[in-house]
Amino acid sequence: MYQKKIKRIAIQAAVLLFFVMAVVGWACGLSPGTCSARALLGACAGYVLIRSAGQLVIRVLISALVDDQLRRYQDRNQG
Repeated sequence: MYQKKIKRIAIQAAVLLFFVMAVVGWACGLSPGTCSARALLGACAGYVLIRSAGQLVIRVLISALVDDQLRRYQDRNQG
């Protein structure tokens, strides 16, 4: 369930990053081919980075939640 949300956010951010990078390249006077190639590479890298970071954050949060629940369970059984 959360993987679909992470993927959707990563795609939206990559599309936005593509256009931002293309406009910046165009404003710097680069050729359209160069702008689009660099923007595409940047968007792909951004997608991979955002998706990986999102999954890492989810794993850390789930691990912390499980650890907290285990600690509460052990405290309840000991006390």
